Amino acid sequence: MLQSPNQGRGAIGKMLLFGCGGLIVLAVGIIVLVFVLTGPQAKMVEAHLAAMRSKDVDAACKDVDAQQVTKEQVKALLDLNPQVFASTDVSMPSRRVVTENGQEKAEIVAKIKGTDGKEYSIQYVLLKSGDAWKIAGIRSDDLVLAPAAVTIGGVKVSQKNNEDGGTALNVKFEVTGCGSRANGAKFDYDVVLKGKLVDASGAVIVDEQEVAHFQKTVDSNAAAVTGDYNFTIPPGVSGEVKATIIVEDTISGKGASQVVPVKLEK
Repeated sequence: MLQSPNQGRGAIGKMLLFGCGGLIVLAVGIIVLVFVLTGPQAKMVEAHLAAMRSKDVDAACKDVDAQQVTKEQVKALLDLNPQVFASTDVSMPSRRVVTENGQEKAEIVAKIKGTDGKEYSIQYVLLKSGDAWKIAGIRSDDLVLAPAAVTIGGVKVSQKNNEDGGTALNVKFEVTGCGSRANGAKFDYDVVLKGKLVDASGAVIVDEQEVAHFQKTVDSNAAAVTGDYNFTIPPGVSGEVKATIIVEDTISGKGASQVVPVKLEK
């Protein structure tokens, strides 16, 4: 609040008031300059959010650098956070343009009040190439981030005979494409691995059960989860058995399963 100085304050009071006013004018000028400099980039972010609100993934990717953020990732972002991108309550309180190692970069923070009443913060990073700006990064501590699909690969099976005539069966594999939630500069994962084993006729040898539950915070947003199943097959079972790998991704709500046929060696 600005007040007129009392007569008793004299010249010092006037100087202080003028000095404070000068600082306020300077600060307002800097804010206005930043908003002018980031105007085109802010409009790109606004257009992106408007397209997300309309569920138009192609339009949302129009100004996105596909080498940095894929169309599949944008679609997953929309599918997993509908309460955020359906909202029209959007502001951009933080904007800046910097040059790092000769590369012009703009950082714009969008604050969105979701349809669930919660506030979400999203940082958009834009890079300039030639005369064109592109959205090269979308970061958030509040959104669920995930690739398009959970996949199982790299399956390796080993077996050995037990002394009782049964078989110890080991199945190793790798799971990629799991959802993650940003946690500062790291990422949280929450993945449940289950397994089931049946014989050639379909009779259950090992009923579906949880084998591992990965709740980890890691450095990479593309981390893979390694599964390692050990099944005990009782004596008398021979021929082909089928091990079923089941993955449940708690964060994205997606999952995958794969049947692995194994011929027992007796």
